[in-house]
Amino acid sequence: MSRPRILLAEDDDDLRAELAELLAREGMDVVQATTGDESLSILARGGIDLVITDVMMPSPVGVQVAAMARTAGENVPILVITGHDERWIHEIVERICCADLLLKPFSTETLLDRIRVLLSRCASGQGAAPG
Repeated sequence: MSRPRILLAEDDDDLRAELAELLAREGMDVVQATTGDESLSILARGGIDLVITDVMMPSPVGVQVAAMARTAGENVPILVITGHDERWIHEIVERICCADLLLKPFSTETLLDRIRVLLSRCASGQGAAPG
């Protein structure tokens, strides 16, 4: 099996670097973005197996990236991460097929488990992972 190609969209430089290093150690190829626009541009080029996006990042925010990706026909699984446990975030993520929400702070094990579940469930057409 080939290495999963992960789009990591996070505007916090330190967190993005830490997550990118972790994912690379776990055998994943990581493409990094710092804005929503940059994320959408990378998605448009194709070849992404999973998107990890922060909710609060510049233009557009992460949940908008997820929704726009679906509207554009991109069916990659999406893991939305946030430190803001607000109802509107949960509601938006629940409406996006094959998306899951992970609240900060999270453990390495939880992150990797969510990634594995999303990759396997969405690849087999089973839909969104349980929250």
